[in-house]
Amino acid sequence: MPERKQVTWAKLRVGLLVLVSLVIFAVGVFFISGQTGFFTRKYTLKTYFSGASGLRGGSQVRVAGVPVGVVENIRISDSADPKKAVEVVMRIPVTYQKEIRQDSSEAELRTAGLLGEAFVDISRGTPDKPEVPNGGEVKSKEEPDIKAIVQNTNDVISNLRVLSAKLNDITGQIQAG
Repeated sequence: MPERKQVTWAKLRVGLLVLVSLVIFAVGVFFISGQTGFFTRKYTLKTYFSGASGLRGGSQVRVAGVPVGVVENIRISDSADPKKAVEVVMRIPVTYQKEIRQDSSEAELRTAGLLGEAFVDISRGTPDKPEVPNGGEVKSKEEPDIKAIVQNTNDVISNLRVLSAKLNDITGQIQAG
């Protein structure tokens, strides 16, 4: 018959110490990641953009510039509308639900600085309009893409060069008489 080993008090203390250390580590990682509390009630909102432009799962969601939630999921939408090519699902604590109204709430894809991380910024609504419900859609507002701005700038510069050459020709003809 096999011998039963008794768990000594020293072994039990080591096990408890390891368990407590793992719990403290998990809570530390949770707070460092910037997530809201475990027991905070949250609700889900959706918005659609023509492109994700550097947005990823875990990116911030801000209401009037204040960080309130996170992007939970980004996926290609089923919509045929090119302005709704990407569906973004956001998780926000219920305490901020009263700030996001159906009348003027617009989600905008922004970046923190010129080369910063992308985030979703939602404008505040007026208090007399209904709140966006759980699972509801927030209208999106497209910000001009930096590539389009650079392309337009290049077009303007090339047009200025052509205009400058024509002005040089005209002034040359005036000087010649």
